[in-house]
Amino acid sequence: MSSLPQSSLIAAAVGATIGVITVAAAMVYNKILERQQHSSMNRNIDKVNRKVAELQSELEELRAQQILLQQKNRKKRIAKRQIYTEENTLSETDNVDIDTFSYTTGTDFGDDEFFDCSDDEIDPLEADNGTTNGTSEDPELLELDKENEDPNSHEVLYIKLKNLLTENSNDVEIVWRFARACYNMYNAQKDNPEKAKAYLFEGCEACEKVIHICHAKLYKWYAIMVGLKCTFLPTREKIEAGYQYQDYVLKALELDPNDCYLHHLLGRFKYELSGLSWIERKVAATLFSEVPSATFEDAIPHFETADKLGQKHHFENSLLLSKCYIAMEKYSEAIPWLKKISKCPDSNTDEETKYQIEANKLLEKYSDYCT
Repeated sequence: MSSLPQSSLIAAAVGATIGVITVAAAMVYNKILERQQHSSMNRNIDKVNRKVAELQSELEELRAQQILLQQKNRKKRIAKRQIYTEENTLSETDNVDIDTFSYTTGTDFGDDEFFDCSDDEIDPLEADNGTTNGTSEDPELLELDKENEDPNSHEVLYIKLKNLLTENSNDVEIVWRFARACYNMYNAQKDNPEKAKAYLFEGCEACEKVIHICHAKLYKWYAIMVGLKCTFLPTREKIEAGYQYQDYVLKALELDPNDCYLHHLLGRFKYELSGLSWIERKVAATLFSEVPSATFEDAIPHFETADKLGQKHHFENSLLLSKCYIAMEKYSEAIPWLKKISKCPDSNTDEETKYQIEANKLLEKYSDYCT
């Protein structure tokens, strides 16, 4: 066999050498790339860890403030209980702790709502169709109730009640009617958020001055105002308001169990709680030691009771009830409620029409599940 020319040997050696160098270079490059990626990953992890540490520090500070505020509130309640000895006040033997959270500036976790317990579609007559627990038979106040039936009289009625309140700020019969008047004015000013907000806060403030008095309608209208007030609050204070809302709806129900609208309000609250996302629950659990919880199934009895006790069809109540059944995948039980809304002939407000449109869409979507 003839030997290869020397030039061929040199070329082969050079080629092999270049191949080895190329492989080595690739290995070195990969190592450098891995180190860069590892370094970048470590920097990102460090950033995340610093951010988590900052958030944990902020949350711990908030919790510390929360504890101090709760302690102050307890001292205030004890002082109030010692001062108020007249009939109809909450006594030391009352076993229900209304340890509501003070409104403080907290961290706003964004525009997403923790829950919305407001209700813009309240018929003041329907909302007051329960028993007359604590209701005055004063002819002047009863005349004001008649004026409340006429939407055109709401502004005049608000002024009358505000004047009465100036001279009788501790008269609970005037206070809850004033809160109702503030609700009416809030509705009339929806296109002007600042004015609407002012009416809500005014109504809440009036109620809070006499909230120690045990009175069903006072508790109910305070809960309604607090629920609407949530619209204007950041996430932290919205959660705090939710506790107040639940407390006073339950207190009002204890005094007036046949009030259909109180059952609707409680059902709505449990419906909103059952729909909380995981992150919303984690936020609440971080900020508060105990987070209220509920399921869609828990809300159903309250909506059904509200429907039975109501003097007329309440569109939103039926819609939320149907949504509970849909969430539980009980479509055959949801359909009758959707049909009730769809076929109801007496929708005479924009809100009721909106609920009918939504009910029709849900009917179209879920009717096939029942065939």
